[in-house]
Amino acid sequence: MLDLKYETIEDINNVINNFYKVPKISRFVIANKVHSRLKELDKYVKINKGNPILNYPSERFIVNEEIIDNEYRKYAYLLEEDVESFNFTIYNDMTLTLDNINKVYEIINFCKEQNNKADEIYLEKFPSHRDLIHVFKMAVTNLNMFFLGSSPDIFRTSLDDIEFIISTNMLTDSHVRRLLLPAISLSDMRIYKSFFKNNQELYKRLVALFNTQINLVKQRRDEYILTRPFNDESLKAYLKIQKMGYEEMLVSMDYNGDYDISNKIFNIDVNEMLEVDIYVKNNHPHLKKINMIDKFKLEHSGLKPIMNKTYNGNDYYLHYKKNVQYLLYKDNNGTCFMIGKLPNGEFKSYRISLNESNSFMDKITSNTILESTFITDYRKMNR
Repeated sequence: MLDLKYETIEDINNVINNFYKVPKISRFVIANKVHSRLKELDKYVKINKGNPILNYPSERFIVNEEIIDNEYRKYAYLLEEDVESFNFTIYNDMTLTLDNINKVYEIINFCKEQNNKADEIYLEKFPSHRDLIHVFKMAVTNLNMFFLGSSPDIFRTSLDDIEFIISTNMLTDSHVRRLLLPAISLSDMRIYKSFFKNNQELYKRLVALFNTQINLVKQRRDEYILTRPFNDESLKAYLKIQKMGYEEMLVSMDYNGDYDISNKIFNIDVNEMLEVDIYVKNNHPHLKKINMIDKFKLEHSGLKPIMNKTYNGNDYYLHYKKNVQYLLYKDNNGTCFMIGKLPNGEFKSYRISLNESNSFMDKITSNTILESTFITDYRKMNR
């Protein structure tokens, strides 16, 4: 349980710094206690932008606009000393907070937010693990979807992917546990006991994965080795294929669990879209809107996100960057441009340079996928 005190300004700062741990149902009451105590002490406090207590504003809050709030930044030094200590410290922190949360959506959302913050720091040190972690998170999202009413089959297939990722031995035990924390916490709730009573094998597998039992995941790795050549490029191909499939499913859903798709969807302002299109027609009549093939090329060259909007029978393609929505056009030479309206009312345009070398799937990986399709005996690769 949280030990919240309000006696001194140091106590108040401690409450504010740990406000993310306060269950949402209790935040209004806690925030009011902070407001009242600050008035009694006649003090002001600095709060990092992003702290959830700012949803309950006070004239005694001084917002620090320059610092991006990530409470786990203070543990970053552990990545230089002991990666497992970094993950264990965050896992322990999350576990203590979950003692105060008992609602399904709040458990899922809390774990999503905290894991994303932790992995933001982790990936600065280990950027090569990005795809691996994304696939793991997308599998956890599917597990969470089961608790929200999805089919048990999705639970079973997601465990397969998680088994494989654990078998690569790239993530530490506590990293696996903190990513699986929402699923293991929900599985112990009373409302799901009857299901797992009749599906003991699923529950046992989940618990075994949470405890990273190598004897269980080794079988998954061995099966993979037998069916395709197991090397770095093969692993890379496997992860990219899995990621593509998951993203196609998750981007089309309102609920996305532990996987962050904020860089793939955004809200389109139709009125602003039409206003920009009229401006382009009047001032740049030689430009025409891009098509689906152009969208594909731009995305594979690194311009993301791009969303399609059909309005009155016309297709518009839009990109979102720094809180501005841009329409995408091209000229007769195939050069692409993005044009948008800034908050001050001015129109801004950019020429887009395509990065041909930044393809989504490089040639080596593509060859690996083809080889994996036709060759089942990895020993034949060297003949």
